[in-house]
Amino acid sequence: NEELFSGVDILVSTDLTTQRVKQRLGARAPRFVYVPHGSGDRNVAYHPDLARFDLMLLSGPKLVDEMVRHGITEAAKCRIIGYPKFDTIDPSRVKRFFNNDLPVFIYNPHFDPRLSSWYEMGNQVLEYFFQNRDKYNLIFAPHVMLFRKKIHYSLEYRTLKRRPEINEKYLKASNIHIDVDGPNLFDMSYTMSANAYIGDVSSQVYEFLLHRGACYFFDPLGMPAHGPLERYEFWRNGEVLHDPADLAARIPHWQESAATHLAEQDRLFAYTMDYQPGRTASQRGAEALIDYLGLAPIPPA
Repeated sequence: NEELFSGVDILVSTDLTTQRVKQRLGARAPRFVYVPHGSGDRNVAYHPDLARFDLMLLSGPKLVDEMVRHGITEAAKCRIIGYPKFDTIDPSRVKRFFNNDLPVFIYNPHFDPRLSSWYEMGNQVLEYFFQNRDKYNLIFAPHVMLFRKKIHYSLEYRTLKRRPEINEKYLKASNIHIDVDGPNLFDMSYTMSANAYIGDVSSQVYEFLLHRGACYFFDPLGMPAHGPLERYEFWRNGEVLHDPADLAARIPHWQESAATHLAEQDRLFAYTMDYQPGRTASQRGAEALIDYLGLAPIPPA
């Protein structure tokens, strides 16, 4: 597709592999614009090779600050457009996955074998909800990559682990909905339907926070010497826990936890997502590209 790429003015991408096109085409290459995958706080989101992009369309001020702080680019090469995925949903429509009115929790572990809570704690989390099926519902909706492989290797931490399977009894539980590869993992159906979020290092927590709620984060690395909140900014949206026993002690107080963290969630959501109802990220992104190319602005509809 090199000839196709050489004939366009801008190529917008969500990953680094497109930079091979820029390297191969040289002076014939279009300008490259980056739209991040997710809006997390891990260092992996700020890879040095991102400096090869000519412009960045970012979801909020946080990502601009972090790109600058990591020495990847300068603020003048960034545009804030909001979170494109929000363009695809209607926040007023919520799917129901249970035939009761019990509070709904979502458990959303990552796949990284060093950072994910699933490997050491996952089935214990499911067991808690299995034992409390008269009190709570649980949606188990892991990162889609978790169940794509049986063995996972972390390049970031040089860690290799075999993924534990799901205990059969949880698949049959009336209050536990398990989905490891379905379309609802991608379209925010689960994050929008939950009252509370349980996770570790996935940036999907910001999708859940579109409507706010209690958040619990497992810290499998256990870094008390440095303070857990210094590890990831998004952990400030809720409570940081170290084992399932901590979770069991805190879940009965989920409503109080949600209220306690609401102000910080408001701050971090605005800082990360710059959500503007009525003005889509698609519109803002198109306007940013037109401005970057020095073209006439889009006339109002």
